[in-house]
Amino acid sequence: MNRTCARGLAVAGLCLALIATASAAAATTILRFEPSTPIVAVGNTLLVDVVADFSEPIVAFGFDVAVAPALLSVDSAVVGPLWIGVFAPDGDGLAGLTLTSGIAGTGVLLATIELTALAPGAAQLLASITPGDLTEGFGLAGTGFDTVVFEPASITVVPEPSTLAVLGAGLLLLGARRR
Repeated sequence: MNRTCARGLAVAGLCLALIATASAAAATTILRFEPSTPIVAVGNTLLVDVVADFSEPIVAFGFDVAVAPALLSVDSAVVGPLWIGVFAPDGDGLAGLTLTSGIAGTGVLLATIELTALAPGAAQLLASITPGDLTEGFGLAGTGFDTVVFEPASITVVPEPSTLAVLGAGLLLLGARRR
């Protein structure tokens, strides 16, 4: 009889573990970029908020950001006010944790990134998690890591206005000379 009870408890424990795993797998973090403007002139800086929607409480995060290095440079990254910035071995500074039991909600500010526009063109901001890097991911309160959906952002870098004025003046002179 004790053996039967032990098996029943083991099966019940396994079922609870599967339910907990299934509910953790159902949670999804959505990470997106919110640039202060989608268009920036060469030489100017741009602030981009990195925000997330958490359906389950998150206690820590870490991720990578990729930009087109010929068009944009990452000048700094500041972790949001709800988080404590922690060391990120890859050097990008995009890692944080909370000392609470977790943070959940929509539009939670993770970090603000400052970019400088280097050359004209269209660029995408992309986020990712390096497989096997335990400092990256979105840690659920006591149940492992959340699944993540990354939403990229597009930034258009345009020539600085003075360059456009010089180009326009040159075209006018060429037109006048042809006449």
